[in-house]
Amino acid sequence: MERVGKFPLPALMKAELVKFYASDGLALSGLLFKSGRKTKNVIINVFGMTDSFFAWSITEDMVNEIKKNNFDLFLPSNRGLGVVFRFDKKGSKKSLYFGTAKERFEDCIHDIKGSVKAVQDLGYENIILMGHSTGCQKITFYQYKTKDKNVKALVLLAPADDYNIARKQAGKGFDKIVKKAKKMTGKEVLLKEFWGFAPKRFLSFADPENTEAQLFNYDSGLKIFSKIKIPMLAVFGSKEEYAVKPVKTYMEILAGKTRSGKFAWEIIKGANHSFEGREKELSAAVLKWLGSVV
Repeated sequence: MERVGKFPLPALMKAELVKFYASDGLALSGLLFKSGRKTKNVIINVFGMTDSFFAWSITEDMVNEIKKNNFDLFLPSNRGLGVVFRFDKKGSKKSLYFGTAKERFEDCIHDIKGSVKAVQDLGYENIILMGHSTGCQKITFYQYKTKDKNVKALVLLAPADDYNIARKQAGKGFDKIVKKAKKMTGKEVLLKEFWGFAPKRFLSFADPENTEAQLFNYDSGLKIFSKIKIPMLAVFGSKEEYAVKPVKTYMEILAGKTRSGKFAWEIIKGANHSFEGREKELSAAVLKWLGSVV
């Protein structure tokens, strides 16, 4: 989902620039916001489609909230940055082009592993993975595949059903669009009917055979989500514009499928997919919950 809202970072917000490598050598960077207290706790946020650490509407209120609590906040980039973005890779003289339009979903493991190592190298021990929109799919998939013991909890902000969103938006022509994309998987062309992405990237969430499409398909068994046993918090806005079911129904489905001993959910009244205008309420809810589990 694309972010809705104005550029969020005030000129006087201070952060440290952290440069690091994904586990496959891709060069990445991020912003580390500190609470002003000595802490071993850090929240790593994983952005959704086309988003970035320098254009996230929740940053200011989340930073204000960590100052009241015992957590720092790390906003790393990943290979899904923007639509198309140039990256460098360790040991390679050639630039690589990724971005949401061209990334391979499963490679999110490399990016998150790199982020985790980066904060560990800085002395953090208790790591919270927080994802927004498609970032929820990424952190859930990461924890499912790695069972990372350094990750103490997951925070899912607007874990939207990208598969059914794509189906709803395309209407009766959805199957035809998917069929067309399958015939073009070797091509790099970015078409509007593929959400402006390359065919293969579009199919990652539009073909139900693919892992990304299954992750938060609320009409499926939520197999991967149900394997996660660490504490989890899911948050939706009451005015989630991409919902294909009532958001309370989403929450009830998650609650019925989870095997986490500490699963909680929250609906932020009046908030949309980006929690625009309700960032303060969201940030307070997240930090309050984290204080009860970490």
